[in-house]
Amino acid sequence: MAAISSSPPSEEDLRRGRACHAHAAVRGEVARDASTPAYLLKRLAYDPDSSVRAAVARNEATPGPVLEGLLQDSASNVLVAAIRNPRTPKSPLGHMARRTDLPPHVLEALRTRGGSNVGI
Repeated sequence: MAAISSSPPSEEDLRRGRACHAHAAVRGEVARDASTPAYLLKRLAYDPDSSVRAAVARNEATPGPVLEGLLQDSASNVLVAAIRNPRTPKSPLGHMARRTDLPPHVLEALRTRGGSNVGI
């Protein structure tokens, strides 16, 4: 029989558990937390719920490569959040500005974020 640990779970263990929670609202809390480790933000960037992915995109602790990946998302709330995050690399924003399939509010976020630096 395995020994039962008497020590309480660490904050990291609790956060990891909340990142896998059945309710999107709980996962979203983890995604919004600036102290969430990059590996969990990367995992949450693939969450089935767009509100969780948007929370990852808004989090300024999210690494640039993860934000760049979120610029490929199909949900406009995720796109706008990633565009507005100052840590999102500018280079892919210029490529986005040339897309013809983006809704007007996404294009407006691009204009607001980058102006002429993103090719709009």
